[in-house]
Amino acid sequence: LGKSVRVTHPTEVWRDHPSLAVVSLCVLILFAVAVLHSELAPGYARRLRLAIGACLASSIFSNSCLDWLKWDTSWQAPGVLMITAHLDVHTVLMQSCLLYCSYASASRLFRALVWAPWAEAGVAGILGVLFQLPHCISSPALLWTTWHHDDATVRSRVFGVPYGTLCWTVCYCGCFTRIFRMAEACKWGAFTSFFAACCSWLPVCVILLTAQVFSGDIFRAWPGESRGSPGQATFGLLLAAHALPVYRCLRREGFISRGLTDVVVFFWDKLYPPDEKELRRRRRRRNQPIQTETEGVEAGNVVVAAMSLKSRYGKTVHAGTRGTVTSIYRTDGDALIAFEGFDKFVLPSSDFGRLTVETKACPRCHGRPGGCLWSCRLCQGQGMIDLQRPLAREPILFVLGISAYFVLLATLISQADPALQVSTGPHQGWGSCDSFERDLLRRPRRQFACPEHHEQAYFSVDCKGGIPPVVGSQWYTVCGLPRDAPQRYARYSGIVSAVVGTSLCGAVAYICMLVGRSPRRRDHTQ
Repeated sequence: LGKSVRVTHPTEVWRDHPSLAVVSLCVLILFAVAVLHSELAPGYARRLRLAIGACLASSIFSNSCLDWLKWDTSWQAPGVLMITAHLDVHTVLMQSCLLYCSYASASRLFRALVWAPWAEAGVAGILGVLFQLPHCISSPALLWTTWHHDDATVRSRVFGVPYGTLCWTVCYCGCFTRIFRMAEACKWGAFTSFFAACCSWLPVCVILLTAQVFSGDIFRAWPGESRGSPGQATFGLLLAAHALPVYRCLRREGFISRGLTDVVVFFWDKLYPPDEKELRRRRRRRNQPIQTETEGVEAGNVVVAAMSLKSRYGKTVHAGTRGTVTSIYRTDGDALIAFEGFDKFVLPSSDFGRLTVETKACPRCHGRPGGCLWSCRLCQGQGMIDLQRPLAREPILFVLGISAYFVLLATLISQADPALQVSTGPHQGWGSCDSFERDLLRRPRRQFACPEHHEQAYFSVDCKGGIPPVVGSQWYTVCGLPRDAPQRYARYSGIVSAVVGTSLCGAVAYICMLVGRSPRRRDHTQ
């Protein structure tokens, strides 16, 4: 490692690659803000101090493993400190901020709902894509990253961004969040949770390979083809897989009043109007609770009747009555509840959706917060968690830091001159155009870049005062193309619009996740 470390003076980076110097400083400041957030933010059910360390270690570990496997599909522009020939400190901090910001924002959704670990992972994956997408669109235009010219993994692109990078991001953030939450639920120690989170990139490889098979992209990976693998179909499949648990959870909790089934029924009724019998059946179903599962109704929880209830033995409880769940019968799943005025009220499991859970037993300590030597941090030593209280306010510094990150990316892409960006560092090896090799999946690709086959739509190798590429070299100089270059992969105005649009969407999504304070709502009579 000592022979691979390379330090460049910041003034040299500013002179040759000013946009990289600015974005590196921005990411460094954002990482410092994330560290402060892990210390100052409300930490129950989040373990933010452990999360920030796991994010940093997971980023270093995953990049080191990919470097060891010689997965050479991308090369980072050298900044102030290069850890290895393919890894810059800016890349490590960027991925750490990506994982932490998506996890910290998604954990608020987990605290707002009863128990939604899969929805939390889905939100983290989607937020991770929104966080990285404007940075990835800016990378090829401003030469922060260069990719392999003919590798199937990075062949399919949108605005210069390989779909493989986006697929890796959505899976990486989702798997990291889900494994970290599983460690929380299983009461793993700090070291075990840390190690499990660092290995979260292993299931990512399995998920990506499976998604490519189901989407059919894995069969479009031969040299010379415009489409690669992963492609549009794989990315769309992964987004749908991450969005589905989020939709189902929000639908179950009542945040979404009308679902996909209602939309289909609406258009079906336009084609085939229902008769009176069907309308009566729908009215009867509308008065039934939408929640049929027993999730949230457990022994020891404090519940409130959201509508009039009738017990299995004829007793009636009016809406608004508060009670405590005494036990759940194993035979039929019915609940024995001590309501106000009724010591014993047997509620059928089919009517659990008519209840609103106000306070639940802590899932970590199971209502036993501890003795004099320790106390549960999840429930603050109370043994119960209030589900109806508003979410704690996030530190404003964290919200401003993420917002400033998106504003800076939009400003850089619109103000920086791509023709002035010069990157002297590791790139795809230069050699014969007729030399082929196979990647880790045994798919053929061109081994070297050459005058006829290199990223001519992204950069130029004819740089004044730079190091020209020669046969057998991997360290040479590339320079950016002018804004109006005819060979550019996309119009520069379109690239600017894409970065501004994705930055706006990302800023709105993160602000909504971090600022929202209203408690969850559930409509039982829709």
